[in-house]
Amino acid sequence: APATLYHISAWTEMGKSRSAVTKIKFATSPSHIPFPEVYKVTQTEVQLIARLSILELAPGLIPTSITAFIHQLNSRGQVIPGTEFNEETIIKSGDGGDVMVKISNVAPGKTYAIVLQLTAEYDGVPLKSDKSDEVQVSTPLGGSEADKVKEEINIVKNDVTERIEAIKSDTNKEGAAIDNIDLSGLDSVQQFEAFDKDLSRNLTIQSSILSAALKRSCLAEGQEFFQRDAVKTPGSSIFDCSSKCAAMKGACESATYNALYMICRLNSNRRGQIVHAKSYTTSINNVCNAVLSGVPSNWNKCMIKNKAYIPKTVQTVWGIQTMYDCVMACINTSNGCRGVTWDSTSQLSCTMHRTVTSGMNSQSGAFSVALDCLSA
Repeated sequence: APATLYHISAWTEMGKSRSAVTKIKFATSPSHIPFPEVYKVTQTEVQLIARLSILELAPGLIPTSITAFIHQLNSRGQVIPGTEFNEETIIKSGDGGDVMVKISNVAPGKTYAIVLQLTAEYDGVPLKSDKSDEVQVSTPLGGSEADKVKEEINIVKNDVTERIEAIKSDTNKEGAAIDNIDLSGLDSVQQFEAFDKDLSRNLTIQSSILSAALKRSCLAEGQEFFQRDAVKTPGSSIFDCSSKCAAMKGACESATYNALYMICRLNSNRRGQIVHAKSYTTSINNVCNAVLSGVPSNWNKCMIKNKAYIPKTVQTVWGIQTMYDCVMACINTSNGCRGVTWDSTSQLSCTMHRTVTSGMNSQSGAFSVALDCLSA
């Protein structure tokens, strides 16, 4: 059994003779540390609490250190090769109770998987526990508000790129299916109709896959969008929570679902007041999901060229390369952006507006769009 002190008696026998009995005491390794609790997360440091106070230890078994094993994760929760590192926390002699584990070698805007392992000594012999359950932590973005918006865009872009890469093999299979259509025995009209039918089916499949990949960027798995005044209600899934949020007609812009307690938390902010890692939890930006669930043709219908909304400005960010990046910045902010004006001139500015009902001004090279139109 783990963390148990054993009294062991040993001797040897040869024929009728028997050696003297040797008696020793020895303790087995402790159990793994209970699920680590997240205490504080900054741009460059993660602090966890290791609850040693509730860990049973055999008499004479002295905790000496805790090793944190850290891996960086991509947007799909997979380990990024080559990002593994360890950090050790020394437990000072005489310390009792819980231990604060500080991990400093982290970067802003990244997600990490962390497990802890306790080392304890008995009579000078080091014994290691099993590793703890995994906790996932996302560090906040650094820099100015403009830098944060740009980084959010990059995160969404990378997320979508990774998901598209993951389905390329399916795309290639569909393309091969088109190349291998048997057109023998058909006249030219029939050949064209057969090819057109299969091509349309292929494009429909790929469009659906791409739409799904984009919409997945609105989900945050293993993260809670926390807001103190959130509305709590029972739910069966994150999509059930999303529907309940949508039914509140503008009063709710994001939802978090806890699968352990089957509870929805419905927030008025798109990403709550704070985002932090939490087990059994998935969150969704409902505005993002609504926009990316809209009819693709809405982009052409809703885009207004050479016009800019009369400013009720949330913020302006420069260096945004496309109108689509500008919209993605808008839907991923928590500041009530309802529409954007993107300047395609050398400034490449993206102005986010709190309202789009105050009229418009003429502006050469400007493109404007309202989120409500895109999500219709």
